[in-house]
Amino acid sequence: MKNTRPLYLSIINRPKSADVWYTKVRIGQNTIGNLMKSMASCLRSNKKLTNHSMRKTLVSKLKKSGQPRNVICEITGHARESSLDDYDEIDENHRKELSHIVSGYKEV
Repeated sequence: MKNTRPLYLSIINRPKSADVWYTKVRIGQNTIGNLMKSMASCLRSNKKLTNHSMRKTLVSKLKKSGQPRNVICEITGHARESSLDDYDEIDENHRKELSHIVSGYKEV
């Protein structure tokens, strides 16, 4: 992928001006991991935030908003659209329906 896309912007720690605080460089895995740790500590949450959880949330939100799979792959860096299938989730109503099928529960 080219590093000219907006989601490949990295923060300049000591910018020369307030106008340009970013550079066109892909953010590395370790940098994202450190950002996630920092955000989690600010939230004071017991929930573990990881690079993968952030990527999963991004893919899920983009899919639910109806974005084309090729666009999602471009943003997330997935090489194949079929990789997005790993992020599919069952919604709460469908989960409940499946539970009723398995348990034999019938509404009265």
